[in-house]
Amino acid sequence: MCQHLGSVEIKARCGHKDRVSVGGTLAGGLAAAQSSPAQTPKAVLPAVSKSTVPKPLTRAETAAEDVIGLLEKGNPAGSRSEARILRELAYGQASGALIRAGASEQQIRTFQQRADRTARLASTGARPVATSLAANSVSELMSGFYARFQDPVPAEVLKLDYLDREIQLRSQSGERRRHARRWVSSPRRGGSSGFRS
Repeated sequence: MCQHLGSVEIKARCGHKDRVSVGGTLAGGLAAAQSSPAQTPKAVLPAVSKSTVPKPLTRAETAAEDVIGLLEKGNPAGSRSEARILRELAYGQASGALIRAGASEQQIRTFQQRADRTARLASTGARPVATSLAANSVSELMSGFYARFQDPVPAEVLKLDYLDREIQLRSQSGERRRHARRWVSSPRRGGSSGFRS
């Protein structure tokens, strides 16, 4: 007995093997699928953009960090050298690159003032933590500066690095203790109660 349903032909009990054909395409498709190996989809990896941050700016950022790092390693001479480089870049190539990128005069002035303070403290033998805080104040500006360019590392990473160092340096400077003492001696606290450190 043979049945016909549109283009689908079903043959059964007609002396033929049971089969289903759809315009001849289904059988061909199955044969092709059996003869072709399975294709594993390839993962699409995001393209890493090339950094467009000017080298003088990256060098200034490195110098600010090295001022701190060299002091931590007990190398004040190396720290002073990096502070001088930082100041030179702030008044030279780094600021020039930032101006071309659209940075305002106030931003450039702040950059230069902070680099000035870092170099001055480093050259006069100030407390290492004071010099480090000054250098880190330069690092504070870098996330905003880097945001004007393209870089594989998000500018927010620089901000987090700055904040992490700032917390550590403020703790070393005893600022937490001073804040605690002010809190304890506050008139609202009666001068005798509250958290003591």
